[in-house]
Amino acid sequence: MKKIFFVVSMAFLASCSNELGNERIENAENLTTNINTSKLSSISDYDFSQIGIKHNNALEGIYKRLSKEANVKNLDSIKLKTIIFNETNSLIVNDKDFANVEAEIIDKIDDRNDIGYLENELYGNFKSDISKSFLNDFKLAFDHYMAANDAESINVLSSDLNNIQSKVIGAQHNIPEVEYFALRSLLSTGLSSSGYWNNNLDNWNTLLGLKSNSSTSRDWGWFKSTIKKMATADAYGAGVGAIVGAVTASPTGPGILVGAAAGAVGYGCNSSAMAGIRELI
Repeated sequence: MKKIFFVVSMAFLASCSNELGNERIENAENLTTNINTSKLSSISDYDFSQIGIKHNNALEGIYKRLSKEANVKNLDSIKLKTIIFNETNSLIVNDKDFANVEAEIIDKIDDRNDIGYLENELYGNFKSDISKSFLNDFKLAFDHYMAANDAESINVLSSDLNNIQSKVIGAQHNIPEVEYFALRSLLSTGLSSSGYWNNNLDNWNTLLGLKSNSSTSRDWGWFKSTIKKMATADAYGAGVGAIVGAVTASPTGPGILVGAAAGAVGYGCNSSAMAGIRELI
């Protein structure tokens, strides 16, 4: 399996993220119409919680790798991106659950982490009204999180996302299968990612040479807004990655299910770490 070749021209700056937001994944439009969904027959038995778990494990791996650098904040964008992508690549290549994943899938795990771009990709590829409705519910859950009492807000978010997940599971037979996988990947990642950043944001602040105890030094509003941006980018990235992975694995490879899972974890990890560093710096 070939390694990712890193062509890196994007800096971790807001201006660059706007440019990325105008790009498109090659042949991304109407991706869900090009998949033989009969290959997703085992989807009901899939443990979607593993996508969120693997996502957080990869984030922690990236954190530990960055901790070995003398001054992370002063690393140039090429070095940062290389470290992040290498860690994600290592996760996908060495995970037995992703055995025989085509190198092409890994090559498509990129850094288009602008939230607007990722959101547009999901809405553009969701053809059913019910999937779009659940995506709207996901956005509303984070609005509810922002409005909730600060000390209880993460529990409010977790409850809301779990309720949406239960509704998605109950409506499975009314949702196109690839959209169902994308929604479940998005929700699993949103749950895991929001919890991860809520518990570890101060550690990343310290790693990047910023003030610790962000919830007080930068106030709760900043703390919650930052978690919202990070977790949303992570979750949207997982949803887009699931679709891209499913399409790439459709003709050959280990099967759509494995390809979609690899795409969900890979896209989510890259979106997560890169968006996180951008927000904190």
